[in-house]
Parts: sequence; C-alpha cells; structure tokens
Amino acid sequence: MSNQEVNKVAVVTGANSGIGFETSRALVEKGYELVMVCRNEQKAQAAKSQLLERVESANISYILCDFIDPEQIQNAAEQIRFSYTSLQLLVNNHGYLAATEERDARNVESTIAVNHLGYFLFTYELRGLLLAPNTDGSETRVVNVASEAHRGASVDTSDFALTKKYSNWKAYSNSKLYNILFSRSLAQLWREENIWVFSVHPGVIRSNFGQSSTWLIKAFWKLGALFMKSNREGAESSVYAALSPDLSQSSGAYIKDKKIAQPTRLANSDQIADKLWKWSEEVCGIKW
Repeated sequence: MSNQEVNKVAVVTGANSGIGFETSRALVEKGYELVMVCRNEQKAQAAKSQLLERVESANISYILCDFIDPEQIQNAAEQIRFSYTSLQLLVNNHGYLAATEERDARNVESTIAVNHLGYFLFTYELRGLLLAPNTDGSETRVVNVASEAHRGASVDTSDFALTKKYSNWKAYSNSKLYNILFSRSLAQLWREENIWVFSVHPGVIRSNFGQSSTWLIKAFWKLGALFMKSNREGAESSVYAALSPDLSQSSGAYIKDKKIAQPTRLANSDQIADKLWKWSEEVCGIKW
C-alpha cells in the first residue's frame, strides 16, 4: 500500500466522531479528498478542524444529513453528485440505537430505518458516481459497518420493519444483519463491475454509541469501557476494507479484526437477502 493515494474521493457517513472520525483521519492521511456526512453542523465543523490540524493540506468538506429522513438522504447525495463525477470510496458508517420504539414516516422502526435503509438509499443515490470508471483503472470500494451483534438477530421476512415483537436490541441486531445481507447482494449485483463491497465488524468500542439508548445499555458501555477497543482500534477493520490490496477476490466478504470472517447462517441466506432487497426497494420507492 503506497503512502499516498492521490486524486481519490472518499465519502464517510457519521464522520464527526468515534470510528467514523478515525476512519476519516486515516483516509486523509493517505491523501484522499474527504466528504464527511454528518447530522450536526457544529460537530462536523469541529471534526473538520481537528482533521485539518493533523493534515493541513487535506481537502475536506462536509454535508449535513439525518439518515432517518429519505429526503435529506437524497439531498445529501445530490450535493455530492453536483460536486463530483466519480467516487472511489463510500464508507457507510453512521449508526443509531433507539432507547424506545420509534417509527419513521414509512412505519419502519427507526434503528432499522437509519442503519439499514440509510445505507441502502444513500448507496443507491450515489450509484452513478460509484459505477463511473476510475481513470487509473483502480477499483472503487463500498464499506458497510455492520457488527457481531448480527448474531443475535431474529428475522421475520414478512416484517422487516419490525412492527411486531419489538425490542431495541433486536432492532439493532437485525439492522446489522441487514447490513451484511445488503453488502452480499450489492457485491453480487456489481460482480461484473470494478467495485469491491465489504461489511465489517469494528469491535466493541469506547465511544458515544448507545447514548440515545436505554439506561442499561448506557451503563454497560460505561462499565465495560476498560475492556473495549479505542476508536482508532475500532476503525482498523474499516480502513483495512477500504485500502488493503489483499481483498481483490473477496467482494461481499464480512471482515472482523482485519481478517475475513464467517457470519451467521442467516447472513449467508440468499433467500433472506433477496426478500430484504425487494422490501428495501419498495419502502424506498426505488429500483436498482
């Protein structure tokens, strides 16, 4: 891997904190032009300033987007399409864990709406830039941040929106399973294109994740902090999936600790993946 990757553009969602910030740091240090997609402007500006302190010559911009809102997702993607003709890297990193049952305007549980449909629709809206060939012939990559939490998923294919038998951890686990299924399906869809798609498990991270969730999960994160990875350590698998040359034959793989790992039987189900894809298209009102 060379020290500098020039003339490459990366889009990172949830880039202002946690592993999103550390992933962004690694990319600008490699010479990538960075587009940060963040929910809060003050935090986005602060993160941009911190990155520029580390790499003064970095080309960094940010776009605001709340991934619960399809219109904001489409507007954010439109701004990126206006500014660029191609993208070399998309890291879908943003994540959410609701404390109590919430639903978006489509009656989809909010954790699933943000974590899965946010990835699905945003990638769709940027597909033209991702599919545009790179002038140097190099591949484009899509990295979807999933989690080992997918091992706790329990899926009813007639109720991907989780309108029944709700718990906030089930919603999160299912959303992470959906990230892996989406990655596998996208890799298959683009198998003839020069695009590599991966899902990654960052590890259990000392971060502000879960602060929107229940007191029990907040307490777990606080008490377990000594045994958790740092944000920089947690970003290592995302950066590996984004930059490593060792993954050329592995599009669609699930990566953990910078190695290809085996997800669950549900995550490898083509039948569930196909049904999830069709449901996601219907809910988002799109057709790939």
